[in-house]
Parts: sequence; structure tokens; C-alpha cells
Amino acid sequence: MASFNHLGKINLQDLAYLDVSSSNGSGTVVIRGGKLFIENSYVIADTTGNIDGAKKGIDIGIKEDFVANGHG
Repeated sequence: MASFNHLGKINLQDLAYLDVSSSNGSGTVVIRGGKLFIENSYVIADTTGNIDGAKKGIDIGIKEDFVANGHG
């Protein structure tokens, strides 16, 4: 993260749905920011078939605050 000059705030709220799942192997969600706020939303990287997915399903790098609220 040292290569970025400015990292902003990322908000995922109001049932935001970030999904890289697949039956052919999942992808990777990469999130980089200064602050990350997740409320009542979903971040999913699931392999639903017989093929292996990415080694890292969800890769989060936050420089300041990470807040996650919701119902599970």
C-alpha cells in the first residue's frame, strides 16, 4: 500500500453485494483504502463447483479504520 499517495474512504452499505463466486473457481476481491465501512452488505468469494478458486478470496488492505456492522 506504500505505492499509493492517497487512500480514500470506501462504503459498502444498503445491501451492497460484491460477489466473485463461480462454479469455475472463484475470483479475488481486492479492497485498498484509507477507511472501510461495511454495513448490511455482502462481500463473497465462494467456489461452488469442483474447480479450485483463487488462493486469496478476499484481500483487504486498510490503512486506518475497518468497521463492519450487520445482521448475520
